[in-house]
Formats: sequence, structure tokens, C-alpha cells
Amino acid sequence: NDREDGLYAKKVDANQIWPNGYSMPYVSSVHWKRQDVAPFLPQTPAATGQQPPQGRTDRSTFLLFGGKTNHGDVLVREKVADQCRSYNDTSKCHVVILQPQNANLQELFTAKTRSIFCLEPSGDTPDRKSMSDSIASGCIPVFFGQWAGKGQWSWFWDDWKGQAMVRVPRGPFLRGEVDLYTLLHTTMPPAFRQLMQDTLALYARQFQISFDEDEHDAVRVLLDGLKQQVQTKVTPQGTCAPMASR
Repeated sequence: NDREDGLYAKKVDANQIWPNGYSMPYVSSVHWKRQDVAPFLPQTPAATGQQPPQGRTDRSTFLLFGGKTNHGDVLVREKVADQCRSYNDTSKCHVVILQPQNANLQELFTAKTRSIFCLEPSGDTPDRKSMSDSIASGCIPVFFGQWAGKGQWSWFWDDWKGQAMVRVPRGPFLRGEVDLYTLLHTTMPPAFRQLMQDTLALYARQFQISFDEDEHDAVRVLLDGLKQQVQTKVTPQGTCAPMASR
């Protein structure tokens, strides 16, 4: 159990299980244009009504880990970085350790658009901003343990996340029982990867804020979700239903 090993023990208080948890995904640093399909695909104007092209299959890196190893779930992050480096093959697994002031952030964003799977060990909470950047870049997120990507952000991806993410058991991975490349290469054949990339091409827009007004980006999803939530609280008389006391 992820909680039993004290991963977030210092962040638990009497009122909240995850005091730093958010209902909206971390804002991605990747931004799309409303009139175009996913920027990691050949561009076809959405206004033409054409079906968006399938997810890219020319990504040259199988696994990518980007971030820092001294932050968040340090145990998993360190092991991920060590295992990646042990392959001695950046086409199998590439590591981009962020420099001070994130000086090489652009290198990481470019790598995400060229990778199939992005390894996402937890941050301050089970989820991390890198997840949004990976999804918006068309890179399939890989979570460690049962908490990441589980209960938050339901408005944004509950309908499709099962076809666009992978979960690795945290305990067995830390015990050295899981080889990431072998696991994902054998259990995720090309057809499965293509399905996941196609899903991201269709829905990843919801994890970023577009340059211009976009009826399918994160801002619109949040506003629509709030609207629906408020509507469920309105009585037949048109007044707001009283909130339950706590």
C-alpha cells in the first residue's frame, strides 16, 4: 500500500487526505491552437471537419523520464533514473534531469513529443505537472502505485483515461521485480500503443489552455463542469439547495 510506506505521511492532516491535491489538472506549459489538431501530429485544420490523423508512430524513444530525483516520490524517481541509464540506450529509455531554474525545460518538452511512454513518478501529490505536459504532448503517461491519476480531475478525463495511461505496481518496482522496458514492450504491443496515442490525439486538448478561445480546452472543461455542478444544486423553485453542514 502506497500510504503505508509513509510516502505522503507528512502531508496528511485531519481534514484532507491530500492537502495539496487539486480538482483541476496542473496547467500544462504546452499550448495548442484552436483551429489545429494536436500539435504533435501533422496539421489538419479542425474546421474542415476531417477526422484527426492517427497518433504519431515515428516516436524514436520508447521511455522517457524527465524531472528531478530529489523531489516527490524520491525512491521511485531514483530507481526510474537508474534503471533507464542501465539500458545504455536512449532509444529504449531517455533521462532528462531538469537543471537549476529549469534551464533545459525546452529539451524536455521536445523529448516528450518524441517519446511513446512518459514515466511519471509522483510529485508533491500523487499527480504532478509533468503529467499534463506529457498528455498534451501525446506521450502516454505511466504511473507508479494506486494513487496517481486515480480520483482527481474527473471532469477532464474520466471518460477516456483508461485508454491513455498505464499503471506500474509501485512496491514490486521498488523491490526490483519490474523491468520497465520489458514490461511495457511485452504487455503493450504496437496496436495498444496506437490506440492510446489515438486517444490522446482526440482528448489531450483538455489538459492544456489553448492560445485562443477553444471550446474543448481546460478552461472550457472547467467552466462546463462548474455549470453542471451548479445546476445539480438548483431546486425546482430556482433557488440554490442548501449545502450540507459539516
